[in-house]
Amino acid sequence: MKQLTENKSSSAAVLITMTAVALIGFSVVAFNNGSLESYLHKRKLKNKDRIGAIDSQIEVILAENESLRQNMELMSASLDKMLTQNEKLLTSNKNMALALKEEHERVLELMNVITTDNEEKLILTRRLEEANNKLTEYAAIISEKTEMLKDASAKEIA
Repeated sequence: MKQLTENKSSSAAVLITMTAVALIGFSVVAFNNGSLESYLHKRKLKNKDRIGAIDSQIEVILAENESLRQNMELMSASLDKMLTQNEKLLTSNKNMALALKEEHERVLELMNVITTDNEEKLILTRRLEEANNKLTEYAAIISEKTEMLKDASAKEIA
């Protein structure tokens, strides 16, 4: 057990030593390229640039979202107006269909009246023709009898 504890202690010591070497190496690299402050300053500037770029992207996205929201509101209002217009058109269409039906019925009634009138005219025309034919026959008979009477009177006078 003592050996296990010593192994853990030596592992921890090795780890601490490696970390210290890495930090020292980092410091040496940083100091070799300038100073640690210069390095950190450059790092801050890069981070500010990144943050600035991200902020401008966020602003662009927010502006696009606002534009899309406004477009959505306009389309929603437009849709409401179209629905109202459709309701008006539907009511108008129903009224026109009713008026058309009533007019259709009126035209059918007029056609029935005209047909009845035409049938009556045809019947009266046939009766008139029959009466004219009888009158023509009577006129011919009268004309014949008149001729006969003239001939008979002319024979009596002679």
